[in-house]
Amino acid sequence: PDIVELNVGGQVYVTRRCTVVSVPDSLLWRMFTQQQPQELARDSKGRFFLDRDGFLFRYILDYLRDLQLVLPDYFPERSRLQREAEYFELPELTSLAKEVFGDTLNESRDPDRPPERYTSRYYLKFNFLEQAFDKLSESGFHMVACSSTGTCAFASSTDQSEDKIWTSYTEYVFCRE
Repeated sequence: PDIVELNVGGQVYVTRRCTVVSVPDSLLWRMFTQQQPQELARDSKGRFFLDRDGFLFRYILDYLRDLQLVLPDYFPERSRLQREAEYFELPELTSLAKEVFGDTLNESRDPDRPPERYTSRYYLKFNFLEQAFDKLSESGFHMVACSSTGTCAFASSTDQSEDKIWTSYTEYVFCRE
């Protein structure tokens, strides 16, 4: 059938099959070209069911139609949309971070972890944090929050392990309006 009905997280979408399979090797492409329709999950009305974010799927579907990502000016769901793009295995859409960081983004993600311990963190190849801040600023982002813990090297307590003494982190939160 040329028309496909999808129930994504309770939100119903009706589209053409050619739209759903427009990105070769994506999850949707594999579902609708390599699996038999009877193998796919369906809801009580016979629509194909995907247990994902129904609201964000509209942007996934729009992307599948013309391979362009167009978002509203104020869109606070970028990281969630990126996670959905990763789930649906849409590499071009997943590379939203590339828009800001270009080739300085290391997309190999946690090379020290085996595949079954995958995380979705990305690492920058910058030697200086200021370079990352400059790139974010050039792309219209500004810092809205910062949180950190310091090292305990000068603390008077002697019961701290070497690990705890030197463990610290800094988190920066940026927003683009």
